[in-house]
Amino acid sequence: MTAAPWNERLRVAATEEEVVELANRYVRSLESFEVAMLPARCRPRAMLCAHDVSTYAFELLGHYCEASDASARLVQGLAVFFTAAATRLSEIVSDTNVREAGARRPA
Repeated sequence: MTAAPWNERLRVAATEEEVVELANRYVRSLESFEVAMLPARCRPRAMLCAHDVSTYAFELLGHYCEASDASARLVQGLAVFFTAAATRLSEIVSDTNVREAGARRPA
């Protein structure tokens, strides 16, 4: 799995829902043998909301040091993607807050 198309999809995602769906599609793109190589705490799970994406990114980063040689690269790839997804979610929330604050200002 190459990172470039996934990173581009994240870059253009405009809503939290789009990022969450993209995260779920990314997880579904993993081969079963790849999932089996992951430490138990790093195994993918369904992403239902933005919090799930951010929490999984944090867990992957925290458990990166536990990964065996065989799975270290895979854990790193997942951590990079999910950290980028969490960052994109933060950007979307920030943009939304700025727009909403501007809409509330008196004319």
